[in-house]
Amino acid sequence: MLIGQIEGVDETKYTLYSSLENSISSYNNQMNSSRTVGLLEVNHNDSLKVSGEKRGENHLGSLEWKNSNFYASAGHRFKPIPGFYFLRDSYSYSAFQNMTHGVVQQPLNRSAFMGLSFKDWGFGGFFGKDISEKKPGIYLKSPGDILGFAYSKESETYFSSINIRDEKLSYINSELTVSSQVYGNKDTFFGYFNTKIFSPRSGLDSRFSIYRDTKENQLNLSRDNLNVISEKTGVHLKISLNHYNKIEHFSEIYKMGKSSTTGGSAALFSFPMGSLCLGARVYDKYEVQNYSFNQLYFVTAYSLSYEWKKFSNEAMVRIENRDNKDRVLEIKATLRPVYDWRLELSTIFNKNTNEISSLLEQWSDGENINTIFTDRQSALKIKIIGSYVIINLSGSRQKNGNEIYYGNIQFKFSF
Repeated sequence: MLIGQIEGVDETKYTLYSSLENSISSYNNQMNSSRTVGLLEVNHNDSLKVSGEKRGENHLGSLEWKNSNFYASAGHRFKPIPGFYFLRDSYSYSAFQNMTHGVVQQPLNRSAFMGLSFKDWGFGGFFGKDISEKKPGIYLKSPGDILGFAYSKESETYFSSINIRDEKLSYINSELTVSSQVYGNKDTFFGYFNTKIFSPRSGLDSRFSIYRDTKENQLNLSRDNLNVISEKTGVHLKISLNHYNKIEHFSEIYKMGKSSTTGGSAALFSFPMGSLCLGARVYDKYEVQNYSFNQLYFVTAYSLSYEWKKFSNEAMVRIENRDNKDRVLEIKATLRPVYDWRLELSTIFNKNTNEISSLLEQWSDGENINTIFTDRQSALKIKIIGSYVIINLSGSRQKNGNEIYYGNIQFKFSF
């Protein structure tokens, strides 16, 4: 656990961190890979941080110094602005981003920052590998890390982030959450924007998400990429009432076409241990041919599901039948047995003759969830989140029979 600084008392905290990652393909040995990271960080009074790490075969070091007026850092681990994707090293990532469990900074490409602070605002300049090698870029952050911004004139690269958590909207008795990160330039950029408005009194929960993925900079860092489209934009809208009654739309827009589904579900019977729900969806797909949209299919589907939710625990088992004879089984669960631990499960099984891809929620970074279409015959994702260990496991089977397995285990000990 992180220990707060006691006024007038010098305190030095040590953090040991390691990450082990492995991916295996039963068909393609070139996809098989393993990655390791080991880190030791020394934090003195939260003003001076020094770290040494072994990232694969590379030995790296980092330094950060800050007070109420100045900030400076150099190396491969520290930066003054928030953001999972800014200057990230695609070799690995840190899943410890929850303040309750303790934060391990994201691994970065080689970079250096220097700036000033005024009333918790921060601004200054930076150098960064591949984007600001010769000329410095600029950065700005707001109090509470609600807003972050960086720009490099040298490469015309920009980054922005928004992080608003459970902001009270008293005039409509609701809570607002907004999270967003965008990184790149006007030609090749990627990122996401998520917003949620929740009314505890009425049980109305509205969520809107839009993201853009590219082949070069994928939101999902897992080596098991469940979506074959390398450049796309996803749009997701979900409105639910008391959890069990909902309407939903998801579109995946790519260079030469668009796939989407629209539908909803409602509770037929409710009892103390959940509800039995009936649902319906419409699937359609268009492709651009001769400068016009050509509809490839329009398919309706009906589903029966069992759903249960209590506080932060929830579970769902859903069976869907489509009028083209496709069939899907979907199982999801989020369980919190104790305060500091959480288990997340997401799995889908498509009949091997299915013609249409199915919706799947997958984890991309430490917090954001993005929804995709996948044509995998089966996919299983398990995530265990604890105070000192985070485990990500996934396995899937493609239509050609190729099986892909992925695992990422991260440990953190502070003393």
